Amino acid sequence: MFFVLTALSFSFCFAMELEEPKRVRLSESYFSSLTSSADTEMFDSEGVSPACETVDNPPICLAVLRDEIMKVFELINKGENINQVNNWGETPLHIAAQNNYEHMAALLLKAKAQTDIRDKAGKTAWDIAQGCKFNQLAKSIELENCKRKAAAQS
Repeated sequence: MFFVLTALSFSFCFAMELEEPKRVRLSESYFSSLTSSADTEMFDSEGVSPACETVDNPPICLAVLRDEIMKVFELINKGENINQVNNWGETPLHIAAQNNYEHMAALLLKAKAQTDIRDKAGKTAWDIAQGCKFNQLAKSIELENCKRKAAAQS
């Protein structure tokens, strides 16, 4: 049995929480969006991951992944770096974008999460939201980018 997921980090971490299966399958659309061999080498030709014990996510990334908004809020208030990256260079904002967690992305953006960080696949959180057709989330990130650029020019 495989789980169909739309996000690289989500697929690994979600499977870590389960006894079985230890492997997961990425959605066809997300797998086909991975363009470099560095992105795809960790999956077989059908988008199935290796065992998920290889994931190394900072606590804030795990909290975002698990959609634990109060935990993320607590970590932010304790001064946790909201731009920490996991093994794939994904920030909490990337993870929120992969999973269409609009409420989580809003919290991270309000806390000044950087929107220009690129993961190891070269994608920003906006790129991921746009690529997954999470249009509202992509618009939120784009709007925040515009606000920040306007503030910087003032």
